[in-house]
Amino acid sequence: MKEYKEETFFLAVSLADRYLVHIAVLGYESPCLLTLGTTTILMAAKLEQPISPSFSRMVRMVDESFGLKVDKQTLIDLEESVIKVLDFSLYTASPITFIERYYRVFGVDKINVDQDADLVAVLSRKIISIMIKDRSYLNYKPS
Repeated sequence: MKEYKEETFFLAVSLADRYLVHIAVLGYESPCLLTLGTTTILMAAKLEQPISPSFSRMVRMVDESFGLKVDKQTLIDLEESVIKVLDFSLYTASPITFIERYYRVFGVDKINVDQDADLVAVLSRKIISIMIKDRSYLNYKPS
């Protein structure tokens, strides 16, 4: 809905996933997944997007789209919890980082210049998109 970069999405998924793993190991209760997703998207947008996101605007969007009443302070508190649990380790290598490296290695990094490079880029990003949404890929390590 916000048309953020793909990197923002992958970072948000990574943050949420790592947070859930850590709190499960610690025996803590899981927060509402929609609230966690909203919080990690906001966190990722702060790190990846050129313009900082608005918490108030996101609260309105969540209410309008999903009917979930969440206040700004709840998101801020959860953001603090994520940062503390992850021990400020927010960045991780996303699949986009790896795929862009392989573009350069195999010489198909001339996107918008070479038609074949464009096709490789589109298809590889679609495959990554499918992989992150399909739980059967959880059997494979991220790298």
